[in-house]
Amino acid sequence: MKIGLDKSKEALAGMVQNTVDFGKKAVNNARETALAKAEKRKNEAVERDLKKYNPLFPEQYRCEEFHLPKVIVIVDDAERRDIEVCKGAMGWRDMENKTEILYLYEKDVEMVGLSFFPGVKCNHVYCADQFDPKRYIQTTELFGRAMDEKVAELKHIAWALGAKKCVIEYSEFSANENAERRKANFAGGMFGKKASGSADSASQEKGLRENRLATSAEYEGSPYPQRPTLKWFANTDTILHLIESRCNGTNVVKKDSIEVEERSSATISGDMAAAIDATFGKMGNLKGAVSMSSEAAKEQRRKMTLHIEF
Repeated sequence: MKIGLDKSKEALAGMVQNTVDFGKKAVNNARETALAKAEKRKNEAVERDLKKYNPLFPEQYRCEEFHLPKVIVIVDDAERRDIEVCKGAMGWRDMENKTEILYLYEKDVEMVGLSFFPGVKCNHVYCADQFDPKRYIQTTELFGRAMDEKVAELKHIAWALGAKKCVIEYSEFSANENAERRKANFAGGMFGKKASGSADSASQEKGLRENRLATSAEYEGSPYPQRPTLKWFANTDTILHLIESRCNGTNVVKKDSIEVEERSSATISGDMAAAIDATFGKMGNLKGAVSMSSEAAKEQRRKMTLHIEF
């Protein structure tokens, strides 16, 4: 009788132990499930923040697959310094009007190996030089700099082809209230101190005024023309025809006037101009926030005429 009672006690004890073990296992499973869910939520939150802030880290920048954007904004890292997913980043990336924008921290400028003209300034926007992908030009300087380069290139073309004299006329339609300001800018410094400047305002038409300005240069001349190196006008048919007519050795041109519309040598595309304007709109503290779309449209209305004598 005692043996049977002992077996019953053993069986009951086993049942109790199984119940305790099952309970512990259930608790452990619940804990592991909760931890797994918590980790998943944490990872999902990190992924959301990475997608939201899109930070750029040095190892990504150094990767061979990384492509330099056309637009860079120099910013202070204070705005995102305390955001967990942005710690250790050198900036962040964004898209505007199908154009990638890199917001680069000022403190990390030296590590990117790029040059910025006329210098690095926080809260300024820079566009890639279309002839040098590692050189970026501040938007406040972009169109004026391009105009200086185009005029210098036309003068170089005249010199290389052996010209005795060249006159470059610049014609632009602008709103009447801006006429005097644009005239002063052009004659006072756009072509440099040595360039001669003059201005003539045509009659008003459809609320616009035509401003005509000119700069000239004289040389000794040469009967041995050279094919100049071209940048802005490498695909301009009228310039290419002039070079060919001077260098082909037969029926050599002695005098010519060539009209060059600036739409054939645009400084930036309309899409990029719109992207920069959108960037200006997002960050109210950006400097030099002149409408790039407006400047690009003005450039499309400009034309230059090269008068050349050999």
